[in-house]
Amino acid sequence: MVNINSDDVMAQKKEKEEASKKEQEKRIKFGNFEFDEKHYLNTRLSKTEKEREIVIRLLPFSETELSPFKKIHVHSVRAINEHGELKWKKFMCPVGMGKDDKCPFCETAQKARKLMFEEKDEAKKAKYKEQLVINSSKDYWLVRCIDRANEQDGVKFWRFPDARNGDGIWDKIYNLFITKQKRGVNIFDLYDGKDLVITVKRQIDSAGKEKLVYQIQDDEEKRPLADTEEQMEAWVNDPMKWDDVYSVKSYDFLSIVVGGDWPVWNKELGKFIPKSEADKIEAEAQAQADRENAEGSSNDFSTFTVDINEGGEAEDDGDLVF
Repeated sequence: MVNINSDDVMAQKKEKEEASKKEQEKRIKFGNFEFDEKHYLNTRLSKTEKEREIVIRLLPFSETELSPFKKIHVHSVRAINEHGELKWKKFMCPVGMGKDDKCPFCETAQKARKLMFEEKDEAKKAKYKEQLVINSSKDYWLVRCIDRANEQDGVKFWRFPDARNGDGIWDKIYNLFITKQKRGVNIFDLYDGKDLVITVKRQIDSAGKEKLVYQIQDDEEKRPLADTEEQMEAWVNDPMKWDDVYSVKSYDFLSIVVGGDWPVWNKELGKFIPKSEADKIEAEAQAQADRENAEGSSNDFSTFTVDINEGGEAEDDGDLVF
């Protein structure tokens, strides 16, 4: 006859504590993430602008990544936000960015791919293909740079999509780099390189759809990154990393987005829940409070909270919608 093993009981307690610790670490990470617009290169045009010029200088991406470009993986989807509005949102892929071994967007895409190849009905096959495309991660590029018009802000990050047609922002900068290198000029050189002049224009295509077009040139004069060695070192060695600026959401957070809702942090449950569920809980708590107040109860429900912004980034971090 087997007996209860006290070691197994204590092991379960340890497992519970470790799980709670991991959840708390996620909570702290999301709670500490603060959106600060000065960390992002603003390439948007205001409603009244038709064209704008931005001058930047590219930096090495990190101490170990000496190219100015970093390939990243992003899920760009239309999702319900915290206000119940359908908006374009971008989420860094946890798997693609090496932060987790699973991602609900990627899992949904993989399932859609499997069903697409198994399906015989063309209409259903097309639907699965659409789900595959929507949920698959897209290749983007990320650079660190100095905005010459706002040098006091320090290092900024610029995130833009890769282009399969060879006419994207990365392609234009790379082609410019190769052209100048053939003439003996390395535009990326920190001491003897060049700034990039980015012209953003608003255009209407043949279908009547508005889009932004980028023209990228090098500045006429070569110049160092900064006037002093100290300032150059301060910018190049700035400790701010990409994941300080672009948060990678947890699996539970992203699962709720994939499910068509917006995640909110529930302090009582200690986890993210769908906003629709949070609204229901809040309404029930308020109804209960009203009933007890009517009965003269002294129970206090004031500690019930639902933070709709927990773990979130600003709606628009300076990226364009493509």
